Amino acid sequence: MKVLLVEDDPVYAAVLRSTLAFASGGPWAVESVESFAAARERLARGGIDAVLLDLRLPDAHGIDAVSRLCGEFPTLPVLVLTALDDESLGVEAVQLGAQDYLVKGQVEEQVLPRSIRYAIERKRNTDALRQLDKAVSTMQLGVTVTDLQGRIVYVNSAEAEMHGYAVEEMLGQDARRLSPPDDWKPLTPGQLGHFRKWKRERVRIRKDGTTFPVQLMSDVVTDAAGQPIGVVTTCEDISERKRAEAELRSSEERYALAARGTNDGLWDWNLATDRVYFSPRWKAMLGYDEEEVGEQPSQWLERVHPDDRPRLQAKMASHLEGVSPQFEDEHRMRHKDGSYRWFLSRGFAVRDAAGRAYRMAGAQTDVTDRRSYDPLTGLPNRALFAERLGYAFARFRRRDDYLFAVAFVDLDRFKEMNDTLGHLVGDQVLIAVAKRLESCLRPGDTVGRFAGDEFAILVERIAARADALGVADRVQAELAAPLRLRGHDLRLTASMGLAFMGQGYERPEDLIRDADLAMYRAKAAGRSRYEVFDGSMRAAGPRIDLERGLSVAIDRGELRLVYQPIVDLARDELTGFEALLRWHDRGRLVLPGEFLPAAGESG
Repeated sequence: MKVLLVEDDPVYAAVLRSTLAFASGGPWAVESVESFAAARERLARGGIDAVLLDLRLPDAHGIDAVSRLCGEFPTLPVLVLTALDDESLGVEAVQLGAQDYLVKGQVEEQVLPRSIRYAIERKRNTDALRQLDKAVSTMQLGVTVTDLQGRIVYVNSAEAEMHGYAVEEMLGQDARRLSPPDDWKPLTPGQLGHFRKWKRERVRIRKDGTTFPVQLMSDVVTDAAGQPIGVVTTCEDISERKRAEAELRSSEERYALAARGTNDGLWDWNLATDRVYFSPRWKAMLGYDEEEVGEQPSQWLERVHPDDRPRLQAKMASHLEGVSPQFEDEHRMRHKDGSYRWFLSRGFAVRDAAGRAYRMAGAQTDVTDRRSYDPLTGLPNRALFAERLGYAFARFRRRDDYLFAVAFVDLDRFKEMNDTLGHLVGDQVLIAVAKRLESCLRPGDTVGRFAGDEFAILVERIAARADALGVADRVQAELAAPLRLRGHDLRLTASMGLAFMGQGYERPEDLIRDADLAMYRAKAAGRSRYEVFDGSMRAAGPRIDLERGLSVAIDRGELRLVYQPIVDLARDELTGFEALLRWHDRGRLVLPGEFLPAAGESG
């Protein structure tokens, strides 16, 4: 490696030649000249790898010499030699194009050759970057070159503009500032040695703090020995592509989710923007034209009956939080004409990799004609309850580890209360009881009104019997709370029976029957309690059926009086009549000896 030493002090020149003669990394060939003019003449002939230039020459001012030399020989690395008292000139020289500066008297044997080698390498890199800059300055892609420490040593105007910076602002900065903290994974020189062009998609941060998606392609920059010295990376802003992909995916998901729901009114809720797409059919079902319904969730919720809205919101939240596998609810909605209609709404949430819901879509069906709900309490009626119980049976048939239970609830002494306080108060009691029962349920459970003061609860997806017993405990506690209606302070209690699903059941109605038997056992045991069904209770089934039928026999007109004449045979005279009660239970004659004991026991 040939070095030209420009130094007018022969003693110091000899010291430097001697230092290089014994330095590692050689062989070093040193030529010496004592003036700036001689240096220019020698450099013009070529063959020099680096220049050591003294800033105090007799024929050139120091800074002027650096400027002229770098201008005439731009590809040649220049290191300047300064005295201790003019170190600031060395810094200025580097700013004018010199690769480095050394302070006389502080040049050690190891420092000098290393400084020369680094200067040559940096100069080559700088020249290479200059050529690269010419090639990429007009490119649409951003280009960045970083050293092994991640500092930016080159950036083109497209890259700077993409990130909101000027080129000068980015040079020398840590490239990590352009990426989120979790996105930056530094590589060691050893790892870089195994890479050749790697491509990935990442997120970048602009100067104003906003982010945008990019596609990066990187390659390793090596020195003459093949050792990594940096990384060159091209950067493409793919915001438009991502936006198009998201719109396509949104469209596909919308129709896929709609297919999983129904073919009626469709809705699609973007949770990120809190906007809901309502299909024209969804709006028409409520009597509205396309432009009459906006995109806010309130456009839906405000039309839901006030009594149904909390349940709808709770079920929706349960699904969005991942508690329930899907969203499903039947509720009343206000039509444009002011009437309320019943709708079944089903939906599914779409979740990201972390399981967070970012959209939810589905469909709704007008189910008013099915009249699946009790008009007084708004609870599912017997038919809808039986339908949901049938679904639970079907799930049990597919999975024998699927456990559920049915609870039958009958208010204690409700008939007495109804007769004493009147039917208006009685209806208000039933409405209050319905709300209290709903408050005791878990997501996915169902409570229905069967008839009069009889309710049934379907407790689904239980891990153990204790789950259903917990629901029963809550019901007992909730119903026992004081109730004030129309100036009356009322105390309610209920008798409950529970039956758990097992392999012995063939029909849903059998489970209801056994829960009913357990409820009668609770009444017989003193009321205001619950009992769990066991097989011994079936022996009381006929008597309970008799009591149940007798309780509605009067309303149905099934009890009749017949009169039997009393005749005095001795005098052959009619002396009177004996009144006899007969019960015609759906065409079957039940004699007094059969039903009168049951009537006395049941009150």
